[in-house]
Amino acid sequence: MRLACIALALVACTGLSARPALAQTLARLNLGPGGVEANGSTGAVKSSADGRFVAFESTATNLVANDLNGAVRDIFVLDRNTGVIELVSRSDSGAQSTSPSTLGGISDDGNWIAFRGNGLEVGAVDEPEDVYLRDRLPQQTRELTGFNVPGTYVGVPAMAGTGQYTVFQVDEMCSSDLLVYDTGAPQTLVLATGSTCYAGGGRVVDYTVSRDGTRVLYSTWVWFIPIGTDAYVSTKTLPNSAPVTLHSVVGIPSGYRPICKAISNDGLLAIWRVPNAAGLPKGLLALDVPTNTLTRIDPTANNVVDHATNLSISTDRRLLAFVSSSNKLVPSDTNGAPDAFAYDFATNECRRVSLSLSQQQAAAGAISLAVDSAFSTAFLSSAQSDWVSGDTNGAADLFARDLCFSVHPDQDQDGYGVSGVSQLACLPIPAGWRTDDGDCDDSNAAIHPLAPELPNGIDDDCDGLVDETTGTTYCTSATSSSGCTPLLGASGSPSISATSGLVLQVAQADGQRSALIQYGIAPLAQSLSPSHPSTLCVAGPRQRLGATSLGGSAGQCDGGMSLDFLAWISTHPGALHTPLVAGQQLYFQAYVREPNFPPPAILLSAGLTFVLTP
Repeated sequence: MRLACIALALVACTGLSARPALAQTLARLNLGPGGVEANGSTGAVKSSADGRFVAFESTATNLVANDLNGAVRDIFVLDRNTGVIELVSRSDSGAQSTSPSTLGGISDDGNWIAFRGNGLEVGAVDEPEDVYLRDRLPQQTRELTGFNVPGTYVGVPAMAGTGQYTVFQVDEMCSSDLLVYDTGAPQTLVLATGSTCYAGGGRVVDYTVSRDGTRVLYSTWVWFIPIGTDAYVSTKTLPNSAPVTLHSVVGIPSGYRPICKAISNDGLLAIWRVPNAAGLPKGLLALDVPTNTLTRIDPTANNVVDHATNLSISTDRRLLAFVSSSNKLVPSDTNGAPDAFAYDFATNECRRVSLSLSQQQAAAGAISLAVDSAFSTAFLSSAQSDWVSGDTNGAADLFARDLCFSVHPDQDQDGYGVSGVSQLACLPIPAGWRTDDGDCDDSNAAIHPLAPELPNGIDDDCDGLVDETTGTTYCTSATSSSGCTPLLGASGSPSISATSGLVLQVAQADGQRSALIQYGIAPLAQSLSPSHPSTLCVAGPRQRLGATSLGGSAGQCDGGMSLDFLAWISTHPGALHTPLVAGQQLYFQAYVREPNFPPPAILLSAGLTFVLTP
């Protein structure tokens, strides 16, 4: 795959950054005359390739003089070289819309801006919305649609960086068309057409255009998909020509459709999302257009990149930026809000970019994201109020952040670097360096700030305390034939008012074995049989919590598992001794499969007990 070749070539770099100078700045951009704070919130953001021009949505009325339509969402353009902000969602005469406008795209020279809105042409009516193209040099606004049929739907436009092509969707009556407007002609061409008025028809959705204006990526949703028919993601060259690629999404059953998300500047790499269908993991897929080959974007091996928005691909096709609500892409993601990330195809790593200069996560998260083609600057819309001093407007603002970070060496690759050792590095950052630090043992991947604390005489979670586990260990664990003595521990609060947060953990067991945890309300100390080395530590009746694989390597004492007991209880209301009662004492023990033991071929850990709290 071409993508893989590029990635392998780039990962050989030994320096932390290819830039001549490293910077780490974070500045607020949506300021009115004299530096006054915006009195409204920023929404979607788009950037020119070099990052000089930034288009954004805002409800503020004080960014420019004579913004007279009230707190209506308007489209603005900032020239970062001059610091001038211009209101562009307006007519030739300067009239402003009385309804919200939606940003579509901006050309790389900052001259053309595409957006959706209404009321900006002579004799305008409020239904339906139209697609407009603003030419900033002559201060003219072109209407590209002009449909006045009730019920017509017009999609948010996408624009090539050249400014020549604007692509948009129109659903009118029984037709669903993907159109492209050519400013060089000027004319409107039909790229794709569907029909929605009979079985087998469908509609065009989810489209974008490459920055160089050579290809359009779009997907079609086909109603009443016959059994055995696949959904498709297509790319076309501009202007109106036959498809150069028609990619069939194999394995997605009827009723589930791929959603296109992004296309690279040169049109050679396409990103799209597969929804959760019949057990198929949902996530992002990368399509190499020339070779028609696929690669799943899966930085955690758990397919958690879902519902990604605001995607951007770097010029060299190595980096992908996006916004996601997943909290599993990077360590220490605990803000419960969408964040902005940069994914590196070469190293299969994600890094959070919606951070303060001290690399603190944003409690407010990220609303929108745009990145220049070199991935040197991220433009973030966020309601975070402590990124810059004097931010008191209580609104989402527009920020520019240099994509350089203080990074720390991470030799054991557990996601955390060593505290006190750092360098400033810009994207792309080579493998082995992390923005998160706090690792107190960089030679052991099981020891890091988010590791469960186990009763093993080690500070597993790097908090300066040893064995501060929930509960008390009792009874005796057996040792496997390969010399592994499993440990059973717990962390978190045993509060019955919570629905999660009490994690049971098995560690140091034989790898690649199956195991389970069981509990009861009384202790026991009884050998399984006269010749068996294990001791049963929990009296019956007992409740099993479900078997799972311990992972790790066969013959090694690196097998482990974790289970949130309270979360399990909340999804099993009929389990033994439920509902749980405050003051109740529970007793736990782990079972590990041990084929070299006499029947039953299991190894029992030591017991663990704790008292439930309100």
